Amino acid sequence: MLLGVRSQKQGASQEAVKLLLKGIDKHSSWDWNYWRSQHLDVAVSLSGIDLSNKALSGFNLSHVNFAGANFKNAQLIGTKFKFANLTSADLSSANLAGADLTFADLRDANLSSANLSRTTLRFARLHGADLESANLESTDAIQSEWNDANLNHTNIRWTKFCGAALIQVTAQYVNGELADFTGAVLDLSDFSHANFTATKLIASSVQGTNFDESSLSVAQIENLQLDQTMIVPASETQRVNNPIT
Repeated sequence: MLLGVRSQKQGASQEAVKLLLKGIDKHSSWDWNYWRSQHLDVAVSLSGIDLSNKALSGFNLSHVNFAGANFKNAQLIGTKFKFANLTSADLSSANLAGADLTFADLRDANLSSANLSRTTLRFARLHGADLESANLESTDAIQSEWNDANLNHTNIRWTKFCGAALIQVTAQYVNGELADFTGAVLDLSDFSHANFTATKLIASSVQGTNFDESSLSVAQIENLQLDQTMIVPASETQRVNNPIT
């Protein structure tokens, strides 16, 4: 009996792959999304698949295993990746604007130069991910994990990192204007030369964090946990609300 059930699920998974590829060729997500809504119990694995330059905007790819998949230059606008496995996937230069990556596993993924504006990254794991020059403007990254990630030259303007873990992150020259790091842990990270104009750093932990030559003009800085933190303003004329004493 158990063998029969397993065989049925394997057959359904193969059907899923065919439906997905057919939908991509037709530029339509309807058949796939309907099938997925009726087969939520089927584990779909597309690890290592090459979907570079493909259009998958609006597809529901939640809970799918895309470990090591290639999404380079793909169109993924509004795509759902909730609980998806995207470990070591290549999403460089992909357009993920408005995508839902809640609880997605993006450890060691390549997101360099990707458009992640207005995406949802709540509770997502991005340990060791490469996001150099990515656009994360207005992204919801509450309670997400970014330890050891590369955020150099990223745009995180208006992004919400409330309660997020950004330990040992490399984030030089980021644009963090109006970003919200309330309750976030930024220990041992490098935010040198960053633009933190009007950024919220309330009840955040910045122990051993480097803010050398960063702009903290009118930033909201309150109740920080400090230990060997380097904060050298980019200019002596900057104003800081609630300055550290």
